Amino acid sequence: MLKAIVFDMDGVIVDTEYVDFQLQSELVKKIAKKPERLTHADFSRLVGRSYENLLEAIKAISQTDLSLVGIE
Repeated sequence: MLKAIVFDMDGVIVDTEYVDFQLQSELVKKIAKKPERLTHADFSRLVGRSYENLLEAIKAISQTDLSLVGIE
């Protein structure tokens, strides 16, 4: 019997980029100092980023000072 686990790490099997974009946009709107001034172009800056620099992009767009302290 063949057993396997398939990992879709980059959206090849299931395109999750749109859902990810929506969730990130909602987060930024909730924490932004001036969410009414954010544009689609602002949110587009989050697409395709690694998690290493995603936090920095979210901080820049939302103009907040977030930290990953305690998050692992």
